[in-house]
Amino acid sequence: MKIILTKDVPGFGRAGEIKEASDGYARNFLLRRRLALPATAELLAKVQIEEQTRQNRLKEQEESAGALKYKLEAKTFVVKAKANKDRLFAAIHEKNIAAATGLDAKQIVISEPIKTLGMHEVEAKLFENIKAKIKISVESL
Repeated sequence: MKIILTKDVPGFGRAGEIKEASDGYARNFLLRRRLALPATAELLAKVQIEEQTRQNRLKEQEESAGALKYKLEAKTFVVKAKANKDRLFAAIHEKNIAAATGLDAKQIVISEPIKTLGMHEVEAKLFENIKAKIKISVESL
């Protein structure tokens, strides 16, 4: 029996996929628990349209992430912190850099917290495969 999954089913498939399942498994488990719908021509057409719009949305997000990457790499961002000559009193973390750059702290990747003044380079994950190298200038208050 051909079905369209409405939710992720571990070991079987992800939501939106069109799968072939045995009649018993489909009727007694997937359909009863509303994990899937029978694949009719109407639903198949709807799924194809949804998949096309999802692909278009992903492409637009990837293009905007690429443009943002070039903007971020062209600038040097300044983060100010209390310091003693060349050493900071408190380390610079992802949230401090996110505040300076306007990105989300979850997007910033730092191998270890920044504890010295001067220029540093951190990575920002903008999209699945698009990463930007951001230059951070840490200055004393």
